[in-house]
Amino acid sequence: MRTPTAEYLPAYELGIAEVNKTGGVKGRQVQMIVEDSAATPQAGIATMRKLAQVDGVAAIVSQFTNVITAQIPLAEQLQMPVVGIVEAPNVVNNAAFVFAHGSRVSKTDELFSAYWKKHASSGFGRGSATTRPGRPSYRRCARMRRPPVPSSSRR
Repeated sequence: MRTPTAEYLPAYELGIAEVNKTGGVKGRQVQMIVEDSAATPQAGIATMRKLAQVDGVAAIVSQFTNVITAQIPLAEQLQMPVVGIVEAPNVVNNAAFVFAHGSRVSKTDELFSAYWKKHASSGFGRGSATTRPGRPSYRRCARMRRPPVPSSSRR
């Protein structure tokens, strides 16, 4: 798998191991079956159909708004729960079986802004260095020096 999703697989495996260690879901162990949608709607539909109809999975975790948007009609037809790891609440609002879960840009923007205001130059956060008052411009963030790593975090 060569998509960005591959980076998340170890985290999924850790989560599944934790769930299984505590008895699984309703006494059943959770398994992960991985299919690569190649970030395309056509492959997303094909992999979803295989997972649901051949592998018999109970739910699907999907990524990429274009893929999830294409999967909505099939999820509704198969009554297959799909959790999308995207910021797409408006895309899935009318879908009974598709749910979006992801960090909201509005929330992460606030967190990054607070972090850089605390750790960056004293002029940060003024109107001249922001795209909107109180919000850093990406160019400004890229030029800032990264704060030092505490010695207790170094290996």
